[in-house]
Amino acid sequence: MGSALGLTGAATLAGWNQSEAVQSQPDPRLPFGHPTVSLARLPGLNAVTDAGAETMWLSTLMYDSPLTVGAGGQLAIGLVIDWSISADGRLIDLTVRRDALFADGVPVTATDVAASLERVWSGQAGAVESWRWERIERVEVVDGQHVRMYLREPDVSIPWSLASGRMPVVPTTWIERGWDTALGLIPPGSGPFQLSGVTEDELTLVRHPGFYQVGRPRLQGLTIRGTADTALRATEFVTSDVDVLIDAPLLDVPLLRVDPRVTLEGGNGNRLCLLSVNAARPNPRAPEIRRLIASAIDRPALAEAATASEATPTSLLFPEDHWAASEIQPERLSPDEVRAVLTERGFFGGLPLRMITTASDATLANACVLLQDQLAYAGIAVTLDLLDHGELARTFEMGDWDLFAMYSSAWRDPHELLRPLLHSDGDLNRGGYASARMDFLIDGATRLDVEAQRGEYYRLAQDIAYAEVPIIPLFIPNYYDALSRSLRNYTVFPPVSARGFRGVWMEPPGDDATP
Repeated sequence: MGSALGLTGAATLAGWNQSEAVQSQPDPRLPFGHPTVSLARLPGLNAVTDAGAETMWLSTLMYDSPLTVGAGGQLAIGLVIDWSISADGRLIDLTVRRDALFADGVPVTATDVAASLERVWSGQAGAVESWRWERIERVEVVDGQHVRMYLREPDVSIPWSLASGRMPVVPTTWIERGWDTALGLIPPGSGPFQLSGVTEDELTLVRHPGFYQVGRPRLQGLTIRGTADTALRATEFVTSDVDVLIDAPLLDVPLLRVDPRVTLEGGNGNRLCLLSVNAARPNPRAPEIRRLIASAIDRPALAEAATASEATPTSLLFPEDHWAASEIQPERLSPDEVRAVLTERGFFGGLPLRMITTASDATLANACVLLQDQLAYAGIAVTLDLLDHGELARTFEMGDWDLFAMYSSAWRDPHELLRPLLHSDGDLNRGGYASARMDFLIDGATRLDVEAQRGEYYRLAQDIAYAEVPIIPLFIPNYYDALSRSLRNYTVFPPVSARGFRGVWMEPPGDDATP
């Protein structure tokens, strides 16, 4: 079937075959190795309802989604091997692969894909990121291999949502009867690994022998740990207590890069570090004051010190080379110029603000301390509070904050960045920003099937964001996974994804041979 939007699975399949080709013969090397993997938090077991990035990462180990994202950031096949969109953009047809099995040996069918879609878009599962599915009207099983999605309005971002780790395909029978993850009960998945053990401190996974990519995975299993302390995570890795450091702390990257025992995989990231502004508070209420705060920040110096130069400083939402990038030239004022404007606005003793962030992220904490110093020179007196999860929730409920340092979600399509951050009902719209025109542009861009037209909508949205300053972009942090050199053939995929573990293999002790 043809595609009015140029998003057919057949077109992507060729690119996927170049970078992720499945071996036609079983791998001669028997599965070997059970490495230990360190995350910043022990993952939950339900990526549909748990907003944590670690939980979504784990989900991509155990479950396949209909589509996936390739190592180059392109859409690629998953459980769906072909897809097409009708000329009016209201129908999406999916072709389900025939060779996929759940871990209990039961084949994956179109019914399972349709039921899993209904689970997330109907709202019955309490899904996070429910905005992904807001235009779906219904899902229909055409036959044993084909699913049709009916949309109320066109939405070109849907294929990217089908590739999200928030869209795991699980057996229909489990959806019908439900399960309790608190008891360690989870549905069998069609991913390369399956959960075999749960303790308070770690999860144990074993390989799925019926995984549809022949010869994969090449590991016998994985042990997953969660360690919130950044220094302890790094110590565990360099002392070989763990074999893989997922999302390595950026301040440790320079040392990891020169360590001969370490393989460092990664590079440019796909999430934004930013300040959310609480415009309901008196001091940052005026857009002119918010623009003044934004103009006082030395982003290159901030990125260099907060991330050991492992970030790209930015005043805008999209990278300069992205098709939706803005042509705005942001204003940068000296501390003296900022002080002069503050005096003109009646802030003779300076501008007091309260900044908050999570206590669990070292990069955010470092960035906030540096911002506090930078803004102090400009007459902006920032009180900084590093809060745990419960304290953050209470602070948001009370509304007694001015600036919140945070990350956007990892994104590939622009809608995945703007919809949660700047839409009036966005999941990450912490400051309660509301603009009917912004909502119109964000919603309207996904109805357009021409990239250039979408880009114009996003540039208009960025013009509004630059003028009204609901958020203040700071930098785009890099992303790295660090591995022991005994692990080979690892490919890092755009976060959040554990797909690199499908092809990785581990050298037996004393074995330096390459298969």
